[in-house]
Amino acid sequence: MMKVLIDTNVTDVGKNDLLHAMELDITDFEDALASVCAKRVNADYILTRDIKGFLSSAVPPITPENFLNRFFPVVFGRNAEAPPTVG
Repeated sequence: MMKVLIDTNVTDVGKNDLLHAMELDITDFEDALASVCAKRVNADYILTRDIKGFLSSAVPPITPENFLNRFFPVVFGRNAEAPPTVG
């Protein structure tokens, strides 16, 4: 788990982010704010379980499971080529 924390970043929120989030066409304010901040820091993804909340985001969403499977397959004992199983 430490490798995940070392290889990822968490960003801050500022007044301009709050103002910009109010202008977006994302109904949930927290999702809009996450989208604004992710774009500001040039994030590759927004890590979330709420994929539908970020369909109009400039930064694509990714679920925690897909993120771990894609970027840390050895750490979590999964084959990077195999799709995650459901169920």
